Amino acid sequence: MILLYIIEKIDLKINNLYKIEKSKMMKIKISTNINKKMVKPKPLTLDEKKEIVSSELEVIKSKLKNQTYQAFKRKIDKSKARGLTLLSKNFKTIFDTDTDIKKLTLKTLKDSVIQYTLVGTSYEIKIDPILNTITLKNGESIKLIIPSKKNIVLKREFAVADGDFSKIRQLLSMPVVDEIGAFKYINNKQVINAFVTQGAGSKKVTVFRELNSKIIFYKKTDLAKIKLYNTIDNLPYKEFNGFRDTGSLKCVPETILHHLKVSGRNKKLTEDDLINDLKYLQNERLQTDLGFTTETIVKLLEKYNCRARFLDINLQQFLATDNFAEKDYDKHLKTFIGIVYGKHLYYCDDAKFVKSISEKCKKEHTEYFDTNKYEKTNDKKEYSSYEIHEADNINDVYINNYMKDNTINKVKTLNGVITNIITQDNTLISSNPEKSIMKEILGDNFKNENTTMLGREELELFLKENEIVIPKSSFSPEVLIKIGKHGNIVGDYNEPSSCNVTGYDINKCRTACLRNNVLGDYEIFGIECDIKPYTGGMKPGYYFIETTDIEFFMKGNGWYSMDYLLYAEKEGYTFKPIYELNASGSFAGDLFKDFVDEVVKKYTTTFKHIINKLIGQFGKTISKSSSGYIETDKDMAINAFWDYNKNGIGFSTDEDIPNKVVKKLKGSLCNIQHLDLPNGKTHYIVEQTKQKALYDNHLPIYNKVLENEFIRVYELKKKLGGKVIRIRTDCVYVENNNLINTGVGLGEYKKEETEICDVNINDIKNKTCEEPKKLTWKVIDETTDMIMPNGSYLITGLAGYGKTYLAKQQKEYTEDTTIRLAFTNVSCENLKQDDIVCNTLNSYFGIDITTGKCSEKKINNLKNIKCIMITEAFMIPSYIMSVLIKIKITYPNIKWIIEGDPEQTRPVGQENVNWLETKCFYDICNGTLIKLNKNKRNNECVNYNKIFKNEKLPEFNYDVRQPQNINICRSNETRCNINELKMNKTGYYIEYNSEKHHDKGQNVYLTLDTPIMCIVNNKKTEIYNGKMYPINSIKENKIVINDIEYTDETFMKNFVVAYCVTNMKVQGITIREPYNIYEWNKMSIREKYTAYSRCGEGSLVRII
Repeated sequence: MILLYIIEKIDLKINNLYKIEKSKMMKIKISTNINKKMVKPKPLTLDEKKEIVSSELEVIKSKLKNQTYQAFKRKIDKSKARGLTLLSKNFKTIFDTDTDIKKLTLKTLKDSVIQYTLVGTSYEIKIDPILNTITLKNGESIKLIIPSKKNIVLKREFAVADGDFSKIRQLLSMPVVDEIGAFKYINNKQVINAFVTQGAGSKKVTVFRELNSKIIFYKKTDLAKIKLYNTIDNLPYKEFNGFRDTGSLKCVPETILHHLKVSGRNKKLTEDDLINDLKYLQNERLQTDLGFTTETIVKLLEKYNCRARFLDINLQQFLATDNFAEKDYDKHLKTFIGIVYGKHLYYCDDAKFVKSISEKCKKEHTEYFDTNKYEKTNDKKEYSSYEIHEADNINDVYINNYMKDNTINKVKTLNGVITNIITQDNTLISSNPEKSIMKEILGDNFKNENTTMLGREELELFLKENEIVIPKSSFSPEVLIKIGKHGNIVGDYNEPSSCNVTGYDINKCRTACLRNNVLGDYEIFGIECDIKPYTGGMKPGYYFIETTDIEFFMKGNGWYSMDYLLYAEKEGYTFKPIYELNASGSFAGDLFKDFVDEVVKKYTTTFKHIINKLIGQFGKTISKSSSGYIETDKDMAINAFWDYNKNGIGFSTDEDIPNKVVKKLKGSLCNIQHLDLPNGKTHYIVEQTKQKALYDNHLPIYNKVLENEFIRVYELKKKLGGKVIRIRTDCVYVENNNLINTGVGLGEYKKEETEICDVNINDIKNKTCEEPKKLTWKVIDETTDMIMPNGSYLITGLAGYGKTYLAKQQKEYTEDTTIRLAFTNVSCENLKQDDIVCNTLNSYFGIDITTGKCSEKKINNLKNIKCIMITEAFMIPSYIMSVLIKIKITYPNIKWIIEGDPEQTRPVGQENVNWLETKCFYDICNGTLIKLNKNKRNNECVNYNKIFKNEKLPEFNYDVRQPQNINICRSNETRCNINELKMNKTGYYIEYNSEKHHDKGQNVYLTLDTPIMCIVNNKKTEIYNGKMYPINSIKENKIVINDIEYTDETFMKNFVVAYCVTNMKVQGITIREPYNIYEWNKMSIREKYTAYSRCGEGSLVRII
């Protein structure tokens, strides 16, 4: 917290500072008292109070020290609060309570952030293999700006390096550690990683020298109110670099004069005329400078009947004239298009560009220009040429290019550094630390690809060729945060006897783990999988365990898979399961073996990079999209910083950002870094990083690979014996160890002698897991005067209890801001009424049934929706429910009215899923349940209960009779047999072909009376899966259904004969004619209930 920062920064000078300040305040008090005697003061308005507060705070901002913390961490009296915050005693006349003072100071701290500046040096490591020496070359000063409300401390100078620490230590005369060891000297892992990537080159040493800090207060800068002069910079858009003013600080009058005289207009208008007009409109007639604001320019252009639009550097419109809708503007003057940037007005005289801007801004009520920021170029775009630098960033290239021609080029950024520059001649200058690797792989075809892209492409090709689909898991935010992603094994365990130790590294460890998985099948988790107290035994899934062992459980307490725990038991280690997360499915544990073999064979020297990056992608739970631009004005950079961080998820170096993003689904961060130019000026990299939680992911694959790695490290430790000094991922450093075999194959061991003098032995912080809250539904029983809840709720009841009827009686049902949805087309019919439509969940949200992906565009369109109604909710499969929970998180104010019967048939393949018992469904419904208890359709409740108890129904229900026009069964085989018995063999015959038609088909005989059911969706012909349709006419190879003609082949692809249908097809309908139920004894209780409860009355049903 920023208050903790204030504590850390206290120094001895504060006492003297306080005495001086207090003395000043006493003088103010005396002056105030004298004034009081002379003139009776008027009561201060709120604005006046704020003005006084603001002016005093400006004086004391730099003096907020330990006193602020002491003042507001415990109760104090008002005088002490004033004294400790260095507020003058005349505040007594402004504030009446201690609370006012407390709120003021805490508000000041809330609207501020500590800006740390970390400076150091980056060196390239040059190794002479003949002389066995190391030299450090090309020392480059580096700087990292760190905005944070956390307390960051640099304890001393030190260096981070990869390689021979002893030789580098001799050269630098300071501690030299790896990135893990750096945490001993600076207390923020994100800062360590970000600073190390600042320097260029792959083999390098990064020296951490000094950490400075200051408080940055919130400041809102309005572009429309900035005075504009001239500049020498060129914009990224060549369309704005055509017209040039004279450079005499008169960019505004000179630019406007040029525009107003285009096409021979305003011939007598002079520059002095415009200057006088501008001064008058700006209400600064006596001003000596010629700087004018955009607000003033708009007024002037409106005076001359000229339309105008003003954009920021990202092409977003922030101000425009009000005369676009009027007819009396000067049609001979084209629209004035200007960009305000760097306190300068840039003018566009490119007719084509002006027209494109104007067209896009014509949308009614559009406040901003609807386009992507300029840095968001298409990654697949072909550039005129490529210039690739093998480095982590190209900040130096940007600076060199700018110093040549003063052009602010388009840039792409990542983690606060420039990674791409797009020049005005369409050249892509890019940083790529994998340039050498990728050129080795792709040769002359290399165009800035990386191993992440290559690994993804290779896997997609392998899966496609082998017709394999790797299912994703779907997690709720709570579950994803708790189970988390396995981290590397990193730790120092013992002090070395001497600095010389032996390290054993596992060759291509993760490649070997992915290929030779020893921990069984990969788990799959659905959104319905919740964390529950341990129930005993072991089932596929994850378990949170407590243990005192650190030999096998090197990461201590935590979540581990069933297979890993069984391995531990086999090795004789004990643990105590506390919570469990049962998997919903699995897939083969050896699935990646052939894939790895193909990659190893194809990329013999680089496969490790490709496989490691791919494994990293499996563990991705947050997607990040960075966009950046260059700002030359410090105030505008700070303004952007606060705007982009306004959603409150923290700052870029905060360690808890991932969990905040997972909770909120989305988040945005801003990073500002300084570029110090040789001419003494500073440019600012302004980067916005949009983050999105990936609730649907391959995390179980990643975690299983790392558990395999844990086992390989454990087995290596066992073989080595001796004293373990340090473990770094898959490398074990030991003393007095056994001799073991080494080799170069996958998973074999590589030996190296190294030096470890500086260890940091930390106790393993045993994790805890918060106990999951028990779901307790707030149940509202049906009454005649029942009051419906204001928030979201679920309506439940048995078949015929009036669930859908009650939902349709709510005022939200007919409102335009309500959408009505169902899983099946048959269920949609129940929620339709007159011109009120109901859509399937898949179609409305664009959900792909195979991948579970939904349309982001359709989700974004929900911003004006106030209510979502869903019928037959207990039929909804897991992949759709995962979409609904994302909508709930994204739009927390949408009201949900959901209805369904939990006793009816569940989703296919998910028969054990009861949404009533899941946290995600509970949250969607706000934990509120309306329970209907009266059957409005029939008097079959007694028989429903008999079915639930697996008791026999009345005897007449078992009377044998011939198949009816409607029949229900469980299997497709029986369905086809009943259809065969019922079809009129004199009808129009079509032969079934399993290779051409669907797998549910059979030979058919059609008459105009044959019932048929659609089995696909086709919006063009308005036929929908699960719906029954009449046959209009039948001719040779021409069957007319719903006024659409079908050939024999297209009929067989779209329809089935439907004398008999399966349980899943009848849920949500009422049958008011005789029907038979077949395969009763093969049905589950839920399937029996669903089939029987379709009846208008029980006498219509026969069980065969």
